[in-house]
Amino acid sequence: MIIFSKNGGRKMSIAAILLSLICLFTLINMSRIKADTLDGVVIKIQDSCILMDSLDENEPGPVEVSYPDKFDVSEIMAGDKIRVYYTGGIAESHPCQINKTIKIKKIE
Repeated sequence: MIIFSKNGGRKMSIAAILLSLICLFTLINMSRIKADTLDGVVIKIQDSCILMDSLDENEPGPVEVSYPDKFDVSEIMAGDKIRVYYTGGIAESHPCQINKTIKIKKIE
Protein backbone atom coordinates (compact mmCIF):
# COMPACT_ATOMS: atom_id res chain seq x y z
CA MET A 1 0.00 0.00 0.00
CA ILE A 2 1.35 3.40 -0.96
CA ILE A 3 0.62 6.31 1.35
CA PHE A 4 1.21 9.79 0.02
CA SER A 5 2.29 12.60 2.27
CA LYS A 6 2.20 16.30 1.60
CA ASN A 7 5.98 16.69 1.42
CA GLY A 8 7.26 14.51 -1.39
CA GLY A 9 5.97 11.07 -0.44
CA ARG A 10 4.62 10.55 -3.94
CA LYS A 11 8.03 11.26 -5.49
CA MET A 12 9.63 8.77 -3.09
CA SER A 13 7.07 6.09 -4.03
CA ILE A 14 7.66 6.58 -7.76
CA ALA A 15 11.42 6.43 -7.20
CA ALA A 16 11.04 3.20 -5.21
CA ILE A 17 8.95 1.62 -8.00
CA LEU A 18 11.47 2.67 -10.66
CA LEU A 19 14.36 1.33 -8.59
CA SER A 20 12.52 -1.98 -8.12
CA LEU A 21 11.93 -2.27 -11.87
CA ILE A 22 15.60 -1.55 -12.63
CA CYS A 23 16.67 -4.24 -10.15
CA LEU A 24 14.23 -6.73 -11.65
CA PHE A 25 15.47 -6.18 -15.22
CA THR A 26 19.09 -6.43 -14.06
CA LEU A 27 18.45 -9.78 -12.37
CA ILE A 28 16.67 -11.13 -15.44
CA ASN A 29 19.58 -10.15 -17.72
CA MET A 30 22.17 -11.60 -15.32
CA SER A 31 20.35 -14.94 -15.29
CA ARG A 32 20.78 -15.42 -19.02
CA ILE A 33 23.74 -17.69 -19.69
CA LYS A 34 26.01 -16.90 -22.62
CA ALA A 35 27.08 -20.30 -23.93
CA ASP A 36 29.83 -21.16 -26.38
CA THR A 37 29.27 -23.88 -28.98
CA LEU A 38 31.35 -26.68 -30.45
CA ASP A 39 30.31 -28.96 -33.31
CA GLY A 40 31.49 -32.52 -33.67
CA VAL A 41 30.75 -36.09 -34.67
CA VAL A 42 29.87 -38.63 -31.98
CA ILE A 43 32.54 -41.33 -31.68
CA LYS A 44 31.24 -43.19 -28.64
CA ILE A 45 28.44 -42.95 -26.07
CA GLN A 46 29.73 -43.56 -22.55
CA ASP A 47 28.03 -43.84 -19.14
CA SER A 48 28.63 -40.24 -18.07
CA CYS A 49 29.71 -38.50 -21.27
CA ILE A 50 29.93 -38.50 -25.06
CA LEU A 51 33.24 -38.79 -26.86
CA MET A 52 33.11 -36.73 -30.05
CA ASP A 53 35.54 -35.74 -32.78
CA SER A 54 35.58 -31.94 -32.96
CA LEU A 55 34.87 -30.26 -36.30
CA ASP A 56 36.50 -27.02 -35.10
CA GLU A 57 40.03 -26.28 -36.35
CA ASN A 58 40.87 -24.60 -33.01
CA GLU A 59 39.86 -27.67 -30.95
CA PRO A 60 41.04 -30.62 -33.06
CA GLY A 61 40.79 -34.20 -31.93
CA PRO A 62 38.52 -36.00 -29.52
CA VAL A 63 36.49 -34.10 -26.92
CA GLU A 64 34.75 -35.62 -23.91
CA VAL A 65 31.37 -33.93 -23.33
CA SER A 66 29.48 -34.32 -20.03
CA TYR A 67 25.72 -34.80 -20.22
CA PRO A 68 23.56 -31.75 -19.48
CA ASP A 69 20.74 -31.98 -16.92
CA LYS A 70 17.73 -34.06 -18.04
CA PHE A 71 19.45 -35.22 -21.24
CA ASP A 72 18.01 -38.25 -23.05
CA VAL A 73 21.09 -40.08 -24.36
CA SER A 74 18.90 -42.27 -26.61
CA GLU A 75 18.51 -39.25 -28.94
CA ILE A 76 22.18 -39.48 -29.98
CA MET A 77 24.17 -42.32 -31.54
CA ALA A 78 27.67 -42.86 -32.94
CA GLY A 79 28.15 -41.04 -36.24
CA ASP A 80 25.65 -38.24 -35.47
CA LYS A 81 26.74 -34.63 -35.88
CA ILE A 82 26.02 -32.64 -32.73
CA ARG A 83 26.33 -29.09 -31.45
CA VAL A 84 27.36 -28.72 -27.82
CA TYR A 85 26.40 -25.57 -25.89
CA TYR A 86 28.70 -25.09 -22.90
CA THR A 87 30.17 -22.62 -20.42
CA GLY A 88 33.46 -22.60 -18.56
CA GLY A 89 35.81 -23.38 -21.41
CA ILE A 90 37.41 -26.61 -22.57
CA ALA A 91 39.96 -28.39 -20.39
CA GLU A 92 43.20 -28.94 -22.29
CA SER A 93 43.70 -32.59 -21.43
CA HIS A 94 43.70 -35.67 -23.62
CA PRO A 95 41.00 -36.01 -24.62
CA CYS A 96 39.86 -32.41 -24.14
CA GLN A 97 36.91 -32.11 -21.74
CA ILE A 98 33.75 -30.03 -21.58
CA ASN A 99 32.33 -30.31 -18.06
CA LYS A 100 29.67 -27.58 -17.97
CA THR A 101 27.40 -28.68 -20.81
CA ILE A 102 24.20 -26.66 -21.15
CA LYS A 103 22.64 -28.43 -24.13
CA ILE A 104 23.44 -31.03 -26.79
CA LYS A 105 21.61 -30.72 -30.11
CA LYS A 106 21.70 -33.05 -33.11
CA ILE A 107 22.54 -31.15 -36.33
CA GLU A 108 22.52 -31.98 -40.05
